[in-house]
Amino acid sequence: MAHYQSPLSWARLILDVSPLTVSGKTRAFSLLFPMESVFEAYVVRILKQQLPASLHLREQASSKVHFNSDPRFRLKPDLLIEQDGKPLMVLDTKWKLLDSNKENSTDKFGLSQGDFYQMFAYGRNSFASTG
Repeated sequence: MAHYQSPLSWARLILDVSPLTVSGKTRAFSLLFPMESVFEAYVVRILKQQLPASLHLREQASSKVHFNSDPRFRLKPDLLIEQDGKPLMVLDTKWKLLDSNKENSTDKFGLSQGDFYQMFAYGRNSFASTG
């Protein structure tokens, strides 16, 4: 029965001292995760399982934007899908919930303008000179 000890310890932690199962001034341990990283890892795992062998998935691909042949800015999308060593698709994972109550030209579903500038820059650069 020793193999049940670890799962039982976790169950006690979750059920006995979880902030979701107790109230008042009880102190409890919390496990916090950066959800954007968890979501990106999930997307990578699923893509790797589903991409055909002819495509290669690179994480945190990096590239420079040049001005007069001088590299000025670094671009680093979350994911880059390549075929035969050439960029095919640039992906950036976002851990955001769309707010349908903000479906207008001012609130833009609660999305930031910076996210769209970022995606435009990735697409415009097209990662022709990845590094």
